[in-house]
Parts: sequence; structure tokens; C-alpha cells
Amino acid sequence: MTTLRTQYSVRVPALTAQEALAARDAANALPELGIVDAIIRAVAELLGRSHNWHKMFKDLQKIFTATNLEMQGIHLVRWLSRGGAILRLVAVLPAVIVLLHLYDKPMYHIVTSYKFHFFLYFLADVHEELNSLNLLFQKREIDLTGVQSQVRRTIVFIRSRYVNCGPNFGTNSDRLSKFLERHASNRDVIVQGVDADGMERVHQFELHEEPLPNYTTARGDKASCTLTCRSYATELIYNVQLRLGDLERLNGSKLWMPRTWPRNTEARDEECAEHFDSVVELFHASDRVEILPGVDKRLARKELSTLVPVLAGVPKEEQPFHAGLAAILETSDWPRSYPNLSMT
Repeated sequence: MTTLRTQYSVRVPALTAQEALAARDAANALPELGIVDAIIRAVAELLGRSHNWHKMFKDLQKIFTATNLEMQGIHLVRWLSRGGAILRLVAVLPAVIVLLHLYDKPMYHIVTSYKFHFFLYFLADVHEELNSLNLLFQKREIDLTGVQSQVRRTIVFIRSRYVNCGPNFGTNSDRLSKFLERHASNRDVIVQGVDADGMERVHQFELHEEPLPNYTTARGDKASCTLTCRSYATELIYNVQLRLGDLERLNGSKLWMPRTWPRNTEARDEECAEHFDSVVELFHASDRVEILPGVDKRLARKELSTLVPVLAGVPKEEQPFHAGLAAILETSDWPRSYPNLSMT
């Protein structure tokens, strides 16, 4: 949590973690999707045991993926690493499949299942969308008033593609849709590449739908995979709204940001009054006339009507992000000039 301090304090969620925690909460509700996390951890542990296995993995990457990436693990206490680890696994998957065929047959049985591939590509697409939201949160100067629209856009995207999509689950997704098209009529997979000696290397298998006893007893057909992933998407939307829904109320911060105000005076005054109400709700969760003992909301509104033109007089090109708030806090007579407004 991040605490912003003025005369009072308000606790605002640490935004850089919220979408990852929402994904964690959704995953906890659908443990069947844990097979993807299990493979990531198993491969990371396998490569950590032996220098020879690590070298083998590097060689396999060069042959089958033309990459040289380290296998990224998922840490139970660091859910921010999950999205990156899933996307990394997609990039090196051919090398992982061949490695597990050589050294870990139980895990190889998982990575050659239709269910695993369906879950992996689905999660990769979803986490890529969540990662774009996270990048917005990591900006040095976050415009809280614009965050909510991006959160809404992410929710609409996930809902339209994975929840309210009828039989067209995952249509137009980056990875899952290609996987579904590729295996609409067959389950054959061919992993091929050329080694350092110019020899062609081929590994072929058929995606099976057998149950995975340690993770799920359900068969891995398209219908059951779709049902699980649709449930995950629904849970994810719920948890994103739960963790980030209150950001709408932070639109009140526009009260201190003259550069966001409308140019029209009437529209500006009306909008600032709405922002004032948001601030009152955020700090006091009340619409009563007396916000605090001796502080009158009606008088505070009246003071606001005289303050807004003063702040609006600063040229927009000279206004930093919180110019209004900075100017107010640097004014020694702020509490005396605006006694009710300063207490809100």
C-alpha cells in the first residue's frame, strides 16, 4: 500500500502489484491451471541441478528456437514474476519439450497434453494484456485520472474475448487462436531445427487428452479447457474490479490539476465541483453538511468557487502534474484564506 499525505492520509493500492495479485487470486480459484506453473518451476529446478543439463538446454534453444534465454522461474512470494515466466516459457517451449523428453518423462507427459498447450497460450495472452496495464502503473508520474479508463479497457478486452464470446472463445487472440486453428482437425506437433553441424533435428508427438492425475482427473478436450479458462477470465475480471475499482474515486485528484480542466468556465466550475465531491467521499465517506467538527461543506464549496479561478490563471504549459496542490501547500495563508476547504 502507498500512503499519500496531506493534512490527512489516504491509503491507495500499490498499483504495480494489483493486476498480478488479481491474477493470483483468480488462479487460486482455478487450481487446474497450476499445471503451467508446475512446468515452469520443474524446468527451472531441473536446470539448476546440473551444469550439463543447463548446457543441453542452451544447445536445444539454439537448434529449435534460435534463442538464448534463461528459463525464468516463478517464486511463490513474487507473483509479479508470473507473467514474465509464462511468456518466457512460450518462447522456449520447443527446447523445453525436447529436454523433458530426455530427462523427465512425467513432466513430458504434461507438456505433450492438449490441455497444457491450451492453458499456456491462454495465460500468455491474458498476462500480456495485464503486463501492458502494469507498464502504465510503473510510470514515474502516474495520472490516476487516466488509469481507470485503462483498467476498464482491459476488463472489456478480457470479457469480450474470453467470457461473452459464445462459441468463439479466444478469437483474435495472439497465441491461443493460432493454436486452436492449427489443431482444429489434428493433434500432431512437429518440433524441428538444425544443429551446429547442419543436421536436421526433429521431434514429433501427438497432443493427448488424457487426464493428468496429479493436477486434474478431467480429460483435456477443447470443451473442458474452454470452460476452465472462461471461469478463470470471469474470476480475473472480478478480482481486477475488486482491487482496482476504487480508482474511480481518485478522479477527485483532478481538483488539484488545472491542466486537465475544461477551457469553458461553466464546464470547468461544474467539473471541479464534482471533483470536490469525490475528494469528500474519498477522505470522509460522507455527504453530510458538516464534514468534520466546525467544517461546513457548503462553505467549502463557496471557497472552492474563489480558488478555482486563481489556479486556472496559471498558464497550462507551466503547470506540472500537481501544480494546483503544490501551489496551495506552498502558500502559508492557505488555511486562513480557505478554512473549510483546507480541512476537506
